[in-house]
Amino acid sequence: MTPLSRRLIIALAISGALNLLCAGIFVGGFIHRSRARAMNARDEATHGMRDGRQRAERRRGPGPFGGILAGHREELLEHRRATAEARKAVVTSLEQEPFDAATLDKALGGLRAETAKTQEFVHQTLERAARDGDAEARQKLARGFDRAQPSH
Repeated sequence: MTPLSRRLIIALAISGALNLLCAGIFVGGFIHRSRARAMNARDEATHGMRDGRQRAERRRGPGPFGGILAGHREELLEHRRATAEARKAVVTSLEQEPFDAATLDKALGGLRAETAKTQEFVHQTLERAARDGDAEARQKLARGFDRAQPSH
């Protein structure tokens, strides 16, 4: 075997190994994406999770006031739905041609009202929990407010 043929055989072996590596990465990525899609579909079917925010919330656990607000899940869900509808109205008014400023103003007013109702409900619930709870419960509420601060 000549030195040139030996080098060609080694180059062929390295090329084949690299091709197998690339094929493995491609197939592995395909399988991973398929499993991820299946898991997302399963989450939607079993938990009603429709968007990434809900899945992330489920992974992270409850928010700062999750324990207190968990008992009011249905009411909060209704408020969330109403707010989503108000946001859809804003989007619709912005996309509408010809543009009507009065329609946008009305939609934004509706969104403001829904946001205020939701905030009022949460605040009343937290106030009730503070009033009915002991010193430890109020400390947990204080820590929840501390954790809920936006980071800048």
